[in-house]
Parts: sequence; structure tokens; C-alpha cells
Amino acid sequence: MELTKDQQKLVFLIGSYAHEKQTSDDQEHWFKDGPLLAVMYVLTVEGVFETYDYAAMSILCLDGYRRFMNISREGVDDLNDLREMGLLDHLKISTSQYGTVTGYRLTDKGREVLATIPNSEREGVNAIIRCSDCEGELMQIECENFERYFFRCPVCNCIREIRIFDIEDVSYISKAKFLRLPYRNDHNSVKEE
Repeated sequence: MELTKDQQKLVFLIGSYAHEKQTSDDQEHWFKDGPLLAVMYVLTVEGVFETYDYAAMSILCLDGYRRFMNISREGVDDLNDLREMGLLDHLKISTSQYGTVTGYRLTDKGREVLATIPNSEREGVNAIIRCSDCEGELMQIECENFERYFFRCPVCNCIREIRIFDIEDVSYISKAKFLRLPYRNDHNSVKEE
């Protein structure tokens, strides 16, 4: 199974935030889709994901309201591809607002792939998700009122905003184009005199 560089980075990203219980005292962590999409957006904007792009999409948030968010379709497609390859588990969780949240984590096969990902693919992701002031502490991803995502360092408490809700105003010019169809002559009959 050959993964693209961006798929390797996505496996590393999910493996950084989601893990199973190792002992009975540990907590099990799933990487929820909202924070995952937010970090994927940042990694796309920063050029870490080389083949991803993003566009504004209307997303139903946990509070029951729709909001426009910058989402990477290529990233979502790679998530589905990784699930089909058996590298990711996913879990649908119902909310009190009758919505659902999807959580992701690596399978045993995914953890085997994670161990083989070269440092060159990990470095760009780590530069974004780890705090530069606290010796590489993993940043937490938090959401405020479903209107703002941000990274927060659990050690120094520094905050870096994720601007996934800032929809760009893209100007474009359109021009109507009319197609000319070939003229069809139905008057093939000979006129009688």
C-alpha cells in the first residue's frame, strides 16, 4: 500500500491527537471532525499539505446552526481513503442537539504505517501543532461558541487562532456565452412549378 505524502501527513496528524488506552488509568482519545477539519485547513494554508485546497462550505455545527467554514475537499477525500485502506477507525457520536460528531483514530494497521512515516513528512505538521515556546508541547485545539477555533498550549497558555470561519471575498468576472448551433435546412424538397 503506497500512501501519498499528504496521506502520510494526515496519518501522522491523527496519530498525534488520537490514541487508545494503554492502561486502565489512561483515557481514550478520538480526534473529532471539527478540530480535525480546522487543523487540516491551517496545514493547507501554510502549504504543509501540498495537494490540498479549500473552499467555503456550509456546515451544520453542534449548536444546530449552519456556518460557512473553509474545508479541504481533498483532505476529506483522503480521510475516506484512509478509512477504506483500514488505517483509520471512526466513531459517530450523537449530541444533545440531535446532531452527530465523527471521531477518528488509527487502527493497529494505521499505527504500523505511522511508525514508518519519515521525519521529513512529520516536520511540517509538528511546526504547526506544537508550541515553539514550550519545547514542542502538543497544542490543544479548542472551540469557542462554534464561532472560533484556536490552538492553546497547555503549558504556557499561548493562543493561536485558526481562521477557518473567515470566508474570503473572491471577486470574479463572468460573461454570458451563447453557443451557435449549426443551421439546419429542412427545405430539401424541390418546389413544383
